[in-house]
Order: sequence, then C-alpha cells, then structure tokens
Amino acid sequence: MARYKAIFKSVSVLFIFLSLLVTIVPHFTNAATLNQGPASVSGNPVLGQPLAVNVTFNAPTGGNPAAYMLDTEVFSGVTGAKVAQFSEAFTLNAGQSINRSYTLQTAGLAAGKYTVKQGLFSLDWKTLFSWNDGSASVNLVAPSVAAPATTWQTGGKLVSANPVANSNLQLAGTFGVAVSGSYILDMELYNSQNVKAYQYYEARNLTAGVTQSVTWNMTPTVAGPYKLKVGIFTPDWQQKAWNDAAVSFNVTTGTSSPVAPTQVNPSAPVNSQGFLRGVNLAGAEFTSEKIPGAYGVDYTYPTTAELDYYNSKGLKLIRLPFLWERVQPALWGDLNQTELARIDAVVAAAKARNMQIIEGWT
Repeated sequence: MARYKAIFKSVSVLFIFLSLLVTIVPHFTNAATLNQGPASVSGNPVLGQPLAVNVTFNAPTGGNPAAYMLDTEVFSGVTGAKVAQFSEAFTLNAGQSINRSYTLQTAGLAAGKYTVKQGLFSLDWKTLFSWNDGSASVNLVAPSVAAPATTWQTGGKLVSANPVANSNLQLAGTFGVAVSGSYILDMELYNSQNVKAYQYYEARNLTAGVTQSVTWNMTPTVAGPYKLKVGIFTPDWQQKAWNDAAVSFNVTTGTSSPVAPTQVNPSAPVNSQGFLRGVNLAGAEFTSEKIPGAYGVDYTYPTTAELDYYNSKGLKLIRLPFLWERVQPALWGDLNQTELARIDAVVAAAKARNMQIIEGWT
C-alpha cells in the first residue's frame, strides 16, 4: 500500500510540474511554420538621409501570453556586416501580430544593397523561436553630384541701326556671374587700329545665374570700323571675365555733319547769363550718422535712368555729393575701392551721355 501511495505522490508532483511548465513557458503548435514579417523600408534611399524600417512580428498561435524579445537587424550586402540592430521586449498574446518602426541612420554607410532580418527570441536570448533572413531590402545610392557652378557670361550687341558719326549710338552688354557679389561691368569700344576710343562701366550687384543688361548711349565722333569688348571686374579691377569681340560694326560719316578728328564732349548748355544749368543728384551723402552704412539701404548713387531723364531735359551738368568718410573710413587709411568704383561708374555714365559732373564730398 505504501508503494502505491509513493507512486501516486510522484505522479501528482509530475502533473503539477507539467502544469506550471505550460503556464510559464511559451507553447505553440506551429513552431516549424511560424514566420516573421512582412517588413518594408521607406524614405529617400540616399546616403545621409534617414530611413524608416517597418517590421511586423507574429506570436505563435497556440499557448498562453508570453514575453518575447523582438529583434530587427540590418546587414550590408557588400561586406556582410551588421550595420544596425533594434531590440525590444514585448508580451504577446497567442497569434498576436505587432508592428514596429525604427529609424535607420545612413550617414557613414556605403552605397549598395542592405537586407533587413528579424527574429523572435526568448527574453534571455537563449531560445530562437522564429527567424526571417530576408524580410526586406533596400538599395542605398550616393547623393547626386551638384550641377557645375554657373559660368561667367559676357556679350554685347549694337542696338542702333545704321550708326552715324556725331549721332547718338546705343550699345547693350549682357553680363552673368558665377558667384554673387559686387562687380564692375565694363564696355569698351576699339577703333580700326585696335586702340580703345571709348569706355563705359557701371558698378552693380549681381546674383549668380541671373543675367543683367547694361545700356550704353554714346556719340562716336569718328567714322570707321569699331569693335565692342566687354568684361566683368571686381571693385578693385581684377578681371573675372572678358569678351574680346562682343560685336563689330561700322560707323559711317552720314550727310549732315562733318567727321571730327577726335572725340570732343560738347559744353554743357548755358542760359542767357552764361551760367551752366544742371541738377544736384543727392543720395550718396544720405544717413551720415551711419558710417559706412549699407549701400542701397542707407545711401545710394544716381542711376543711369536718372541720368537719362535729366539728359533728355537738357541738363548737362550734374553735382554728385557723397560722404568722404565712406571713401576713406580711417584717417590716413586706404581708400575704399568699392566706393571709388561706384563714383567712377557714375562719372563714366555721365561722360558717355556728354554730361559733366561736379563731385562734392560732405
């Protein structure tokens, strides 16, 4: 009898142990067919751009709720090395699926194919329940190479038809820069001996990739063939671009006036008392309390449009006031080449229109 009691007691203990084992250990009936996934990789697959790794984990369909380690790993198809790993502990019900998303930083990686692998482990990593060796993949590419910088551009054309000596002639220059900044846009007219006979230039702020046009109204006094040359210079006259033959044309003698041997600027018109008539174009001396001040905001210089307007009214004399402190910021110091170029541009523009200038600093 004692023997049967011992056997019964042993069977009871074994039954209790098996019951506890079923309760605390994940139990599933389809371990052989359990799959992890699907997974996907979203985002711009360019090196340096973050990507989202989206994965789905599936718990076994049989048994009780249990805790698992959800593991996601990313491998390089080039080297075979693991480049990223994401792990989380979750308690899942039987047959439950859960979606997770992780950020993959691609900075420092090489271009090529990368594979996402995922698995379901026990919390202590000792038991692998299910593994997918290729749930998703992505091809990373290098960033596209930036387009070449905008090139320097210079061009010119003759606007006036049938140019005649001692008559108004209009030329146009086109300019484009590769680097935004302040520049001198230079137009020069050469005679048949390739000697510079006339010159006009302006100081302007240019934006890279944006072409600007400059109009030059001038009066050639000598007939013959001419060639227009145009260039772009820094404010201190360092050459950035040059076009040695923008346009060529011929100036005829015409029938109404003789050809003058040299260029002569006509005198400014005078009134009946013999005084010169002109206009004071303020602007460069503005905001004297701000030295040097911001060009185009605190102060400015006369534009070619202003000169054209007063020239059309018969005013051939211009007074150009400006602040000397902007030309020479420090006593006994160097002169500001950018400011000098702006003044020179106004003088050249006035000269091209046969206008005279009185410069006056304040």
